Amino acid sequence: MTAALRIVSALLGLYALFLSAIFGLSLVRARQSWKQKRRYAEIEPRLRDLLIENISGSNNVDSIRKLAGPDRPAVGRVLTEFEGKVAGAARDRLCEAAIELGLVQDWIQDSRSRNPMVRRRAFKGLAFVTSFEPARRLSGDIPVLALNDTDREVRIAAARAVLHSEIPEQFGQVFDMAMENNLLSRIRLTEELRRQALALCESTIPLALNGKDPERTLVALELLVAWERALPFEDLHRLLEHDDPRIRASALALAPLLPPSADNEAAIFDALRDADPAVFTAAARAAARMKLGGAVALLARGLRVGKSEQLRAAAAALAELPPMGLSALSELASNDNPATAAAAAEALANLQHGGMF
Repeated sequence: MTAALRIVSALLGLYALFLSAIFGLSLVRARQSWKQKRRYAEIEPRLRDLLIENISGSNNVDSIRKLAGPDRPAVGRVLTEFEGKVAGAARDRLCEAAIELGLVQDWIQDSRSRNPMVRRRAFKGLAFVTSFEPARRLSGDIPVLALNDTDREVRIAAARAVLHSEIPEQFGQVFDMAMENNLLSRIRLTEELRRQALALCESTIPLALNGKDPERTLVALELLVAWERALPFEDLHRLLEHDDPRIRASALALAPLLPPSADNEAAIFDALRDADPAVFTAAARAAARMKLGGAVALLARGLRVGKSEQLRAAAAALAELPPMGLSALSELASNDNPATAAAAAEALANLQHGGMF
């Protein structure tokens, strides 16, 4: 055998040995993972029962610690299952148990991990406990700093932790983060932001709506409309008169959620004369939701001269404004314009089908 063949043979032997070692290590890790999952499956039901007992007032932290043993992460995983299911004193008891068991300290340490999966679990845990003041003191500014994390899931979990912290001064940073992220991220934070709407309306929302960037204003309006709740914001008429028709239409969708005002109503009536179909359609929907009887004449006009989208919106809005709206529909159902007559007749038929008359 030549020297070259001996070298190749030796290298192939080393390579085979390397593959065997890798395969063996993989088997060991797979077996360890399987054992851990089996262990979790065995103790999690009992952990869940113990945590429920803790919520009920039982001081059983020692029992939880003894059952979990070295598998403390299993306790954290079960504990965070109670997110959205407990509140008030019950949640505080779980948060206190998390501190006593060392889970909060674990999550704080794991929040600095280079592994994004570890950071996600850490902030999911912190989001659960930051409503509890002692846990909030322990975590400090960690959730706020993580709003700029490179991992989207970490940012969302950190945002929840900030919003649960009940520190209004920090809510604006989450609102800004939500606007800068994609639609899916905004949707996932909608409910948490909605709960803090009153605090956000003090300064954060007015600044976002009155900024110079129209795209940012549109995103802010999108968030507010998604909340579907009454908002103490009284300066909407400026947006209803905005040069950008997209902003006018989005602002009109928000109008029914705000306190009634003469300025806003006047802006809605003006929008019913708007040449932009999307603006007119949004104004018609707003007038119907706000039960603005004074809009009937303008809606009837839109039903006579508008385009197809406007015709349907005007007819649907008139159907929501009895008795004058119904009278207008009945009259327009025999209009010389076939499109007008068809839209009016369709709206009346929908009402009849719905049992309105």
